[in-house]
Amino acid sequence: MEIKLETLTPVHVGTGNSYGKAEFIIDDHVLKRIIFSKLYDSLPKKQKNELTTELERENFRLEEFIKRSNIEISDDMIWYHAVVRSYPSREIREQIKTNNVPYIPGSSIKGSIRTALLWKFICEDYDNLRDKINSCIYKTLRSNLPLEKKKKNICNEFISKVFQLNDRKYDAKYDLLKFLHVSDFMPNEEDASKIIEIEKIIGYSLKRDNKFENWAIIRTRRGNRRVSLINYLEVVKKDIEFNGSISLNPLIKVALENNQEYPLLKDKLEILGLDESNLEEEKMLTHIKNTLREFNKWAIDKEIELCRKASNGRNFCEVLESIDTGNSIRIGFGVGTTYQTLIKLIEEKDVDLAQRIVNTLRLGKFSRNIKENKLTPPYPKSIEFTSQKEPLGWMRFEQG
Repeated sequence: MEIKLETLTPVHVGTGNSYGKAEFIIDDHVLKRIIFSKLYDSLPKKQKNELTTELERENFRLEEFIKRSNIEISDDMIWYHAVVRSYPSREIREQIKTNNVPYIPGSSIKGSIRTALLWKFICEDYDNLRDKINSCIYKTLRSNLPLEKKKKNICNEFISKVFQLNDRKYDAKYDLLKFLHVSDFMPNEEDASKIIEIEKIIGYSLKRDNKFENWAIIRTRRGNRRVSLINYLEVVKKDIEFNGSISLNPLIKVALENNQEYPLLKDKLEILGLDESNLEEEKMLTHIKNTLREFNKWAIDKEIELCRKASNGRNFCEVLESIDTGNSIRIGFGVGTTYQTLIKLIEEKDVDLAQRIVNTLRLGKFSRNIKENKLTPPYPKSIEFTSQKEPLGWMRFEQG
């Protein structure tokens, strides 16, 4: 089924790479990402030597070198353009692209859908799942695994319990969502300069004086270190449309007949809003949209609750309350992780267990206590906004 996405707030899905001032220039509020090899090849030998020497300087800026050396930048030396909303004082994280055109990976959309379906299933069936949940969590917490692996293991155990189609060890081949096909979503507009902005993203961490600050203390091998929560990102602007498709793999009908290979498939169809007698895509899509609506409302209420705890969080509350969580999906940077969602959900159902998870896994500098049946300080206790006080990642989700 054809689906249309439209950005409601800036969206960043990263490549994991970033670039610094040796790779771009800014001209009249437009960043030009330079193809360094082409620039270098165009220079006479003397300027090549000067550039090579300059590159060794810690604070080297390509823009200054080009101006000082009167170098003409031709169009074939530019990868792409991006509007600069905030001048970057540090490296910029890349937005994922194909042929320099930003797109929304199907895996990101599917990941968001998975988190929402996981949340709904656990919400509705927590009492029946309680013993299994407690068993897998306590087993992981008592294990000798490194902390990071424990964190991943808890998340993977939940995913396995909900989506695995047999009783064996988790295997993606037997994951219910392998039957959910989500394409990459491409923009209607192919000019990157009309899609991408460079945005300053500010993280706000709730401190002991109940005030948001844009710094945090992190643990290192050499002790605690204060770090800034400011990042610069390539983001997709608001009001950009993307098109793609979400469909049900027709092989699910064959899988339903293979009870030996997929013994739990019939029972787990309800997670997709389906049953054996009704495998209509439209029914599944309606269920996914409704689940996203419920999950988004819950998630944004948690963010509003955090902002209300901060003496300087009122403006953020107002912004979050204005977000239309109806037909929407949230992806990318600033959205939070699946395990954070799980811990917030466990906190609602069993605050003592949530406390044990957070403290055992050392999620944060301070141990959590319990006050009025909630973790204090809250977990998580930070949130990201753009320099314009916009949340990140919100997209309208409609049939195309």
